[in-house]
Amino acid sequence: MDDITTRPADRYEALARHEERLRRERRQARAVAVRQAAFDARRPPAGRRNAALDALLPPAREPVAARAPAGKGDRAAGYVGGVGARPAAGGFDAFADSAIAVVHPAAGQEVDLDLRLGPPPAAPARRPVRPERPPLPARGTLTDAAEDFEGALLPDTVLDAAESGALSVRAVSVRAERSRRRGLPRRDAVCVARYGPGLLLAVARGQGTAARAHLGAEQACRLALAHVVREAATVSAALRAGDAHAFSAFADRAVTSVGALLEHTAHGAGHAPGAYATALRLLLVPLEPDGGGPGLIAVGEGGTARLREGIWDAGAGAGAGTGSLPYGRGGARPPVARLLEPLRPGDVLALGTEALDGDRLTREYLATAWGEGPVPEPAELLRQVQHRVPATTADADRTAVVLWRRAGVRADGAGG
Repeated sequence: MDDITTRPADRYEALARHEERLRRERRQARAVAVRQAAFDARRPPAGRRNAALDALLPPAREPVAARAPAGKGDRAAGYVGGVGARPAAGGFDAFADSAIAVVHPAAGQEVDLDLRLGPPPAAPARRPVRPERPPLPARGTLTDAAEDFEGALLPDTVLDAAESGALSVRAVSVRAERSRRRGLPRRDAVCVARYGPGLLLAVARGQGTAARAHLGAEQACRLALAHVVREAATVSAALRAGDAHAFSAFADRAVTSVGALLEHTAHGAGHAPGAYATALRLLLVPLEPDGGGPGLIAVGEGGTARLREGIWDAGAGAGAGTGSLPYGRGGARPPVARLLEPLRPGDVLALGTEALDGDRLTREYLATAWGEGPVPEPAELLRQVQHRVPATTADADRTAVVLWRRAGVRADGAGG
């Protein structure tokens, strides 16, 4: 201890220096103990590095000795003294040493050095993985026109897009990989068309192994559009008034007309009506601001779902069973005919030839792809609808029509 003079001021100053020296020695001793205990507890076996532990370490920096001579102010070997000093590579004991090196307590203040290590960094939020496969294969076999002339004229892939006011539509229909390998035509069909005051969005899928089911799907979409054009005023009035009974009656007439014309086509070509068997799903969307909500008509398999605030709701678009057109002599139950809720800004309504509420990963991926950011371009939609590969895409065509009600845009297309 320093000599104590008879002056009170000198005595108090000497006592303060002695107390500060004792505190410094205690802190240094405690630092060494904490560092050694941490190193001994975390040392990986057999001299191997602990990858999980190293992930918690801050980025390594160049040692002080490599950049400048070590000075008296250095708090620990290999580190720059002062607040914000970071360790070089060296394992957990170096991390503990660097944590201690940045502690500068005031006189008389106790610091818990263990808390300086802090919690491990939070894992980044997982986002659905974007499929990396190309949208179309490099190789494929064309349909032989000598065997199926009409089928050979069907394109492998169809892309379509439309804008009207606050609405954006994207449509895609792509042939299955198995059909490409075998030279078979695409069995799905898609239609995006305007009928006066509204839009008709349609998807159809040829059923089973029917020889001309691909033609049945194409013609079903065309015949449905023709019937909607003939009764445009009737269906528009039903949608505007929200008249479910009138819309159901219209759906019965439309489906009956399409089925009868398909059967007539089959007989005219010398085939049984079952050769043209197809499922059909129609969505009629009013374009007028006060035109009401969309109307759904469905016969057979398929899916319809609404995406709102990142959550899928497929309840309004329940499937119509295993029936198909044309009905034939046995008849069939009436089609599904439902009036849907008007779209809100930011809503997405999707129509497909298969259920859109399948596995969880696909739901998450499509919710991110279609519910965030701008409306995708048609080529990007082509990539997105092939997310589930190779489990399903190899066996079945992929067809979807997606309708966006853009946020921040009025029904007439102006901003607001």
